[in-house]
Amino acid sequence: MLRSHRNPFYTREARVSGFSFVELSIALLLFSMVGLGVFSYFKNSGRQMSDSQSSSQLTKVSSILSDQLKLLFSQAVHYVPSCLDNPLAPNATIACADLKFFGGITPYPGHSREDIDALNDFDLPDNLESQYLNAEMDAARIIRFDYQDSFDCSLYKDHASNNPSLALEKFWVVPDCLSKLEVGRLYIMVDDDGTNSFTNLFQITAVTDQISEVEVETSSIDNLYNQTGGLGVSGYGTGARIFPVYLEEIALNAAGGGLMKRDIRPSEPDLVGKGDWVVFHSQVESFQLFPVTLTATGGHIHSRSMNYSGEPTDDALDDIVGVLPWYVVRSSSEGKREEVAQDNPITSIVESDRYYRKQEKFFVALINR
Repeated sequence: MLRSHRNPFYTREARVSGFSFVELSIALLLFSMVGLGVFSYFKNSGRQMSDSQSSSQLTKVSSILSDQLKLLFSQAVHYVPSCLDNPLAPNATIACADLKFFGGITPYPGHSREDIDALNDFDLPDNLESQYLNAEMDAARIIRFDYQDSFDCSLYKDHASNNPSLALEKFWVVPDCLSKLEVGRLYIMVDDDGTNSFTNLFQITAVTDQISEVEVETSSIDNLYNQTGGLGVSGYGTGARIFPVYLEEIALNAAGGGLMKRDIRPSEPDLVGKGDWVVFHSQVESFQLFPVTLTATGGHIHSRSMNYSGEPTDDALDDIVGVLPWYVVRSSSEGKREEVAQDNPITSIVESDRYYRKQEKFFVALINR
């Protein structure tokens, strides 16, 4: 009779408690797969959290920038110059083309910060009404009030001759104005005809205390700001008042570095007064400006440059009632996922990087109108 020879160590208990090589291999494989899945989950979660934080931060950056731009443009001076085509009084004799400033906001289509820096005067840009712009960025100059709370200075009504003078580049104000006037500083003269108000900018070049009145000189000789002939040739009279102002310029840095801004505040030591450019916001990648005027049929949004309709309310810069800034902000660092690549809608090229981008376009009304 045959006997079966069993391994004395291969007992029932051993079969129940032990694992075969195949079983151990499968267990290790399953464990590795689970571990890899957990690792991938946390890795992707970390990326998504980082991307989410970048996107959220960009939204905050955009919101702050929008508020800053709204404040900048909304505070522009209501500026309607008095000249032959836009007269305050019958004795206005200066042609509108001979003025130095034409509106509270002057757009510079297709201009970068470098282009603005290269200008020698404040004349209107040659491409103001051109529909063919070579550059995809815009700049602007804004006239803003330069005083806190209130400012009161009026012309002297009892001056012996025309005030402002029709022959000299001078006018006379009441004695209380003396302490408020600074040589080199910019001001505007404001008056109205009962229906419309008019505004012309000037720079004080000399102040003389004549006890009963104060003489103010606005010489145009070698001067960037003063119109030839003084304020009298614009038809102003003794009912006019004056207010201090300054200029702000905003432009994109073509060489990179974001949206830039500078103040222009002339003084007696520096009659030009162009300040240094400072970073308005470093994450602005593109910036364009769309002026808005009114016509008989409603709002007219200009395509960066001015395409006037010819209607009385839409034929000059002083008709601008608001603007639509359009900008794109870019994240400070690239995203970690390929699918976050976002194109800049303002530029003609298609970006192939992985930066987050956010665009905003909104209307800002001029509140001083």
